[in-house]
Amino acid sequence: MQQSVHEALNVGMCIPTMQKSVHEALNALKTQVVVRPDQLMLLPVHARATRTGGFLLRSTERQPTSSLLSAASLYHEAVRALVAFVTTFSKTSKFV
Repeated sequence: MQQSVHEALNVGMCIPTMQKSVHEALNALKTQVVVRPDQLMLLPVHARATRTGGFLLRSTERQPTSSLLSAASLYHEAVRALVAFVTTFSKTSKFV
C-alpha cells in the first residue's frame, strides 16, 4: 500500500487510482491476513472485508462519487488497521 488513499483524494483521485488502492488492500487481505480455523471472530471480519473490496471494485465501473471515494479511503485504512492487528496479535495462542 504505497500511496495513501487520503493523498490520492487530495490530488483528485481518478478511477484507476481508486482501483489500484482497492486492489492493494484486497491483496493485503489475501497475503497478510491468514485466518486459522480456530480464529472464530476474525473469520467473519475477513470475509466481510473481502466482500466489501469486491463491491468497491465493481462500483468503480461507473463515475466515482464523493461517497464512493470516501468509502475507498475508509476501506484502505480499515484493511491497513486489520493487517496491523493481525500482525500484532497473531503471535499469541489467545488470538481470536
